[in-house]
Amino acid sequence: MVIYNNLQIYKRALALSKEVYVVTNEFPSDERFGLISQIRRAAVSVFSNIAEGSARGSNKDFSRFLSMAVGSITEVQAQFEFAVSMSFISQEKVKHILDEIIEVRKMITSYQNKIYETKK
Repeated sequence: MVIYNNLQIYKRALALSKEVYVVTNEFPSDERFGLISQIRRAAVSVFSNIAEGSARGSNKDFSRFLSMAVGSITEVQAQFEFAVSMSFISQEKVKHILDEIIEVRKMITSYQNKIYETKK
């Protein structure tokens, strides 16, 4: 069994979630129960799925949870793009997060492919 908190994908996803919390504090306060909550839940879901999947008994299960993590991180990306389009935050303030999302998604997908290859 993989120890999740030793995985770089977990560490990067956790760090990304912390950044999401900081940046969403700049959104309008009336979005607290709307978009802010949704973005934060999706961001937390990324590292949570990595952790939960690593505790499952098989690579197949782990791979399924990594797929969910990829879905959640893509959701975060789309929500930030929406927030920028609504002028809740500037593109400049979220550029680093959007770049990090792309990198973390690549890392998760690469790890998922590695797991898939070890199943063969």
